[in-house]
This record gives sequence, structure tokens and C-alpha cells, in this order.
Amino acid sequence: MEIADNNIAGPKKKVLFYTRPCYLDAALEFVKIAQVYFELHVVIQMSKSELVSNIFNLSVDLSQFNVLSSFREVSSIWDIDYLKPYFESCDSVNFLIYKDDGLVNALTTSRKLISFTERLKPDFLHFDDFTGKQLFLLPLFFKWRSKLILNVHDPKPHTGEFSKLTYYIQEIMYNLPEKLIVFSEFSRTLLDKRLKNTRQITTLRLLPYSIFKHFETDIIATDNREFISFVGRLSPYKGIEIFIDAIKEVVTRFPNQKFLIAGKTLFGYQLNYEVLELLADNISVREKYLTNEEIVSIIKNSKLIVCPYLDATQSGVIMTALALNRPVLVTDIGGLAEYIVPGSNGLISHELTSKGLAEQICFFIENQLDKKIDSSDTINSTFKTDVQYNSKVLAEIYK
Repeated sequence: MEIADNNIAGPKKKVLFYTRPCYLDAALEFVKIAQVYFELHVVIQMSKSELVSNIFNLSVDLSQFNVLSSFREVSSIWDIDYLKPYFESCDSVNFLIYKDDGLVNALTTSRKLISFTERLKPDFLHFDDFTGKQLFLLPLFFKWRSKLILNVHDPKPHTGEFSKLTYYIQEIMYNLPEKLIVFSEFSRTLLDKRLKNTRQITTLRLLPYSIFKHFETDIIATDNREFISFVGRLSPYKGIEIFIDAIKEVVTRFPNQKFLIAGKTLFGYQLNYEVLELLADNISVREKYLTNEEIVSIIKNSKLIVCPYLDATQSGVIMTALALNRPVLVTDIGGLAEYIVPGSNGLISHELTSKGLAEQICFFIENQLDKKIDSSDTINSTFKTDVQYNSKVLAEIYK
């Protein structure tokens, strides 16, 4: 996707952008745009719990590396050279390494970043959401408050995933910066309700997570894709029961249609295997942690990805599927529908019911939409203007 020529006048503003592995698939698309127009310095948080997270599957001893280690130093050792194309024009890229989970280490690591920031003297300090691990950075946030920008990915906890500690940390952080960024209009509305005082809330558009194309290596995608699939973590808010009930209706009309549910259960969620056994001829289940290669293989070999969520702000599954040129069926919940153009890159179930979901799945099968919208040009045409939009928005944010 081409970067728009935005003709941003004047000297480049200096931006320190801090992100975490859990958001890196989305952050890389942001970095591709921001580095064109701004002096961009990227810091990626890394800790033991984040070695296997999102696009990473690392097996390294973090104690052997400097607290602030440059990407150039570690990329070959960590076998992450595949990230190089995303950082080509960045002025610096570093990992901030938390060597253990103790408070003392958190303090010393935070001091390292504070010192780095003071030397760099950025025009803006842009954080990709916030975690409790960064509590010792609060002095930095207060000092740089007028230049602090915060991404907010989930303004409200998902159903079944509430944490009192996280909620109160959010209350502090959401009301600290002058500028906040969200990724759907739905998120903007939610966040605005949580703010005590007026803040500038800006909406950026997520772009298809192109990094997952890297994991297509050695994956054979067939032309006879048989599965309609749910892929991702199995959690209470994901609406899996609605999907299963919808399948019961679909197979009465299409008895040979195959379905797949794949992912790791979280937050105490349990699949109802008694029901699944009754549909064993049609539903396959892979209840396990999925590697990036497995996620990509499932998506590439599915005719449709279904996100039957009960609540949501936006979804990484949608952006991954679209990057791999697969259509997505979503429920009209949260900001999901904002990323779907029916008949172009997927479908929307406007009813949050198994019947509504089943009708859309049957419509998809009957009209063989997988054949009609399964192409790179068709899927990605929806996002061609989003790159230009994001670059213009960034010019306003870093003003």
C-alpha cells in the first residue's frame, strides 16, 4: 500500500513512540506511515511474559541484554530480521527490556527510559496504551504531560475480563494526557464517557496487519477451502455459543458444510463439548495456543472468518484476515462493522442472534461470495484511502 504524499511543511517533529508486543501487529502499520513524515524513535517493551506474544515467539535469555538494546543489535540473535522493512526510515528502534518481574527491576528499567527521553528531548511522547509495568514512568508522564499522547485500544473491559487494578490504572491514565487516540468511533464514544475533563480524542484507522504475510511461508492454501472458521482466543465475550447455535441452523440447509473453532481458552471460559459432540460431523475444534503459522494457515484455508462477538471495540482477527485476503463476517457490535463493507470485504450480522448469524452464513454460501470477494484488490480496496487519512490525522496530532 502506497504512503500518501501529505506535504507536511517545516522541520520534522521528533516523536518517541512506545509500544508493546501485544499491539505490535497494529503498531507496525502506524510506524510505516509515521516514519515518512516525522523523526520517529521507536521503543518496544519486552519482558519474559512477552517473549511469546502476538507476532513474537522468542526463546532468549533477556538477562543477557542491555536494558535498552537496539533492534540492530538483537534482530539476528532473536531471529526477527523480518521486521526490518517496517523500520527502514526510523531514526532509532530499541527494545526496553524488563529482565525480571520485580519492583526494583521495574524502577531501574523505568529510569533508563526516562534518561533516554530526557536526552532525546522529543516533541511528543506517544504511548501505545498503558500497562501496570509502567507505573514508575508516572513522573515522566506528568513532566511531559503537555506532549503526552496515549493510544486507547479498549476503553472498557470486555465481558468476563474485568480487572479492578487495570480499571483504576486506566482511570488515572485516560485523564492524564491532553490527546488520546482510539481506533473506532464506537471507542471514541466509550472513552468520552470515562473522561473527567475534556480531552482531544482522535480516531485513527487500523490497517490490515501485513506482518502476518511473513508467516505464509511453507503454507499451502488450497482453492477448495472448506471451513468457515472462528479463530482467536476463546473468551466469554467472543459469542462462541451464538456461532455454535448458528451452525445448527446452517447444517440443516448445507449438511456438508465444515466449521472450525480454534484458539486457547482464557478467563475460565469452557466450551460445551456435549453440544459439540452432537455436531462432530460438521465442527472441528482445536482448543490450544495457536502459533502465528497456525493462525495464518487456518485463515488462508478458510472461505470465511466469523467474529460473532458479544462486545468489542475493534478486532485484530479482522485485520489479520483482511491482510491475508479472506472475508470476515462480524456482528454489529462495537466498532467491528466500521471495518466491513458488505459484499466487498465481508458481511455484517445486524442481529445479535444465532438466527441472524445463520442467515448471513447461508447467504455467503448460497452466493459463493468466497469466490467473488476472495482477491487482494477487492479486500484491500476498502483501506486504500485509510493510509492517506491516517497521515493527515497524524499531522494534526503532532502539531
